[in-house]
Formats: sequence, C-alpha cells, structure tokens
Amino acid sequence: MSDPKENQHSIKDNHQTFTMVQELACRSRFEEHSHNQNRFDIIAHIPLEIVSLIILAIDSVSDRFNLLDVSKTWRNVISECSSPWNEITINGSLVARRNKWRISLLPLINQHIIKLNLFKIKDNSLCESIYSQMAQGEFKKLEKLSIRECSTPSDPTIFYNALSATTALKHLDIKRDFDFMHNNVQERINISTILDHCSTLETLSFSGLSVPATVDVIINDTLSTNDSLTTLELFLYKISSYQIEHLLCKCTKLRRLTLSGVTHSTMGVITRLGTNLEFLNFNTTFNPKIYDDDINNNIQRNETQSLLTELVDLSSALSCTNTRKGRSIRHVGLSISSGEGDPIDFTSFFLKYSPSIRSMYLDMWSKKNDEFGESVGDEFDVGWRSLANASRFSDLRSLYIAPDEALCSMLAAPLIQSAPNLRWLTFSEYFVGQEFVSVIVHLDHLQRLEFNAYYISDIDIQALFRALATKQDSTLEEVSFRTVDEAGTYLSVNDILPFLPHISTLRQITFTCLLGEALGKRSLLQLCKDLRSHLNIRSIRLEELDCIDDEVLHHLARIKNIEHVHLEYLEGITRTGFTDAFENTSIQVSVEDCFY
Repeated sequence: MSDPKENQHSIKDNHQTFTMVQELACRSRFEEHSHNQNRFDIIAHIPLEIVSLIILAIDSVSDRFNLLDVSKTWRNVISECSSPWNEITINGSLVARRNKWRISLLPLINQHIIKLNLFKIKDNSLCESIYSQMAQGEFKKLEKLSIRECSTPSDPTIFYNALSATTALKHLDIKRDFDFMHNNVQERINISTILDHCSTLETLSFSGLSVPATVDVIINDTLSTNDSLTTLELFLYKISSYQIEHLLCKCTKLRRLTLSGVTHSTMGVITRLGTNLEFLNFNTTFNPKIYDDDINNNIQRNETQSLLTELVDLSSALSCTNTRKGRSIRHVGLSISSGEGDPIDFTSFFLKYSPSIRSMYLDMWSKKNDEFGESVGDEFDVGWRSLANASRFSDLRSLYIAPDEALCSMLAAPLIQSAPNLRWLTFSEYFVGQEFVSVIVHLDHLQRLEFNAYYISDIDIQALFRALATKQDSTLEEVSFRTVDEAGTYLSVNDILPFLPHISTLRQITFTCLLGEALGKRSLLQLCKDLRSHLNIRSIRLEELDCIDDEVLHHLARIKNIEHVHLEYLEGITRTGFTDAFENTSIQVSVEDCFY
C-alpha cells in the first residue's frame, strides 16, 4: 500500500488537480446551502395574498406566531401580511416564557393589529411592555383594546400615555380587578383621565364589581367636553349621582348608557339630562341587539313582511337620534325594586320618556321582606301605582317583563294596557291574574308571545289561549314556551296545545326545556295531527325535550305546510328515525347536539 503522505504530496505537486478538488468541494457546499434555502424560503416567491390566506387557515394564534420564527425570510414576508394579525389575544394562562416571546414579536406585526385582547396577564412587566409599545405609537391601526382580569401597571401614567398614543382607538373594554398601584397606594381609576387622554374613544366599558369599597371610579371636574364618546357601560361597586350628572353634561354625543350598582335616586339625573340618549340600561342585562337578532332570525324562518318592517324601524331607531327634546330614549332596561329605593323615583322618567320607548326590559320586584325579615313593600304601593298611571307607551313594540306575583295586577297588566302597538311580549318570573287575559287579547298588533317563567297559573294561561283561539282578526304569529326550574315548579303546556291549531295566523311554535310532565308525548302527537290542515304554520322548534322520539319526528314530517324544523339537545331520537322521517320531504331541518 502506498504511503498517504506521498499521495498528498503528489496532489499538491499537481497544482491543477488540487485546484479542481477545491472547486468541487465549494460547489457541493453551495448547492447544499441553496437547496436548504429553497426548501425553507420558498415562501418568498408566493404572493402576499396567498400567504395571508394560508396563515388565516391556521386557527391557533400560537401557531401563527411560530411561523415568525422559521427563518429571516419567513419573518419578513409573514410580518407584511395584514389580515392574519388583525386580532391578537395574549392569554396569561399560557406559559410565561411563551407570552414573553410572543410580546417580543409584537413590534413585527403591531402595525396590523386592529383588536388586541389581554386576558389574565398577572405579570406586571408583561403588561407594561405592551403599554410601552403602545405609548411609542406603534399600534397605528388599533381600534379595540380589551383588558380582562390583568395585572395593574405600577404607574397609571404608563397606561394613560399608551391611550394617548393610540390615535385610532375607538373601543376600550376593561373588566374586573383593574386598579392602579402607585407608591404602594391603591389609586382610584380615573375615567375622566381616560377620556381626556383618548379623544377618539367611542365606546368605554368598565366592570369593577369586585373592586373593594375603598376604591372608587373618579369622574371629576377636570373632564373636558367630549364629543366622540357614544357608548358608556359602567358596572361598578358604587357611583354617585353627581358623577353621572357630570358625565352626561360633558359627553355631548353619548347615546347608549349602561349603569349597574346605582341607586334609584340616579334616575332623577337621567330624567333631567338624558335627552340625547337612545338606549338606557339601568341595573339589568338588557341588550336591544337581542331583539334585532331574534327578529332577523324570525324573518329568515317565516319571511314575514310585517316583521321585516319592524326590523327596519328598530335599526333606524338605534342609528338615528330623535330630535324631539325629552323624547329621544328608544330602548330601555330597568330593574326596579322596593328594597333599593322608592319606585316613585321612576315616575318622572316614565312620564317624560315612555311615549318614545320602542323596546323595554323591565325587571320589577316588590320585595315584601328585607334581609332582616321586616316588611318593606306595602309602603311603596303608592310608588308602584304611580308608575302604572305614568305609563303611556304608545310607541312600544317589544316588551320583556319580569314581575313578581304582587306586581302582576298592580303594575304589569296596566303597563301592557298602555302599549296598544305592542308586537313582541315576553313574560318572565310570574304570570298570574285574570287581568292579563283581557289585556293581551285586546292587543290588536301582537305578533309574538313568549313565556319564560317558573310560575304560571294554569287557569290563567288556559283562559288566555282559549280567548286567543276564538279571537277574530288575530295577528299572533309566534308562540314560545320555556320553563325555568329554579323554584321546583314547571310550566305545563299539555292543556294549552289543543288551542294552538285554532289560532289561524300562527306560523311558528317553540318548546324549550319542557321536561317530565311539562310536555307529554301524547299531547305533542295530537298537536302534530291537528296542525296537518293548518294553513299558515311554517316552523316548529324543539329544544331540550325528553318526550321527543322517532315517532314524533315522523308525525312532524307529515304536517302539510311545514317548511322548517329545528331540533336541539334531543336524546330520544336516532339517525335512522331522523332519516326515515325527513328523507323524502322538502322540509329544511337544522340539528344541534342530537344523536348521542
């Protein structure tokens, strides 16, 4: 065997051969490097529009962030895509190092972020890092900032400066436990400062129900006139009438006001200064969009032209300001209780605004006994009756009413009687008293009637539907029954069902959460048989019922004019029975969470 040293020496001596070997080695390394680059950075040759669609197909925001760390080319290309980064959520429940890494990448994409959600971030430094980036003006497109249960900045000026620099911000949502610690002293949250620092803000929602009594929300005299804020939601531990008055005076464009944690005395301020408001929510969960959405769904199911007109009316009421002084409030949610003050505080409000109100959520509780067992209700009877006398709801279209038993006849019935143009009526809590029967039957425009209650008098509701079944020129198109088993009682509809086929204008029937004896299979089968010749019935919705099986589906499918059936949370039906019932029909069937 030859000596390796001799071979090496001979190669070096042959300069041409040595140079060729070096060139081949360099070419091999270059080709391998080029292959790797083409393999990883082929994204550089794809149009941004296609890249954006690919990234949008990735549901996990975490996986989208991972794409920024593949290579420098990937980072440059992906960071230029806009739509995948329009909404970003930083969730504090994730591993801390992952959040730090994600926040460190925000400068690459913050120019695209329109909505930023901060959720349960307990690390103070992480929050301050985000606010610092905002303060530098890097979030140029940010329109909505949502802060939920996050750590508080060590200095409130960091947060305020972030708001000042975010010139496109329109919606700010702060929920719970967001108070400032400065020099080891818990500072009050200054809404005046927030509004002054963010002049473009249109919606401010603040929830501080868990804030201790020592912490207040300051709305002080330093608040400048604000002509951009249109929606204000305050869910607070406490807020004074003076602060509400100051807000109404300074926020000249305010149209939607939601207050929780306020006393009845605040109504005096709202009555006097709320002439520009269109929507008022007072200690309730009322949202007028519920009515709009449901009416819209109803139109899709029934194609009812009259309800289409109502939707247009409601939408225009939300978007347009009524210029008539003192008659601008169109949508109201009120919680009135004898235990929280005298109901007479609302009398002036009803006198002034009831003629213009179009939709209302009214929760009323006479509260006969306080927390010490002392009677407190009787002395307020004058206040309740004054509300009934003050009601002139000539423009009211939608009413959700939740009275206790004592107020059914004292206030609820007279209030409904004062609303001759009512289209949509929903009962919650109690339905007791013959007064209701006469009042409802004489509503000449009623189209939708709902019962969402845990105590309803069988005698009264049977009398009501007996009268509706024989009413000439009926306008009723929908009925809905739902039980709430909070008090161990049920709404039984078995004795009501025979009257429904005799309501000639009826187009939709809904049964929800009627369990056990509340709705029997035999009664439902008979209803299906009676509806076969009904001329106008188009839709039936069955939700959370234990009496539904394949036999019921078979009878549903045989209703002549039925067009839509909705089935939800029904454990008694099978796929085979479902297919056999509807396979050869033109009925549109929507199914959710069935076939267990």
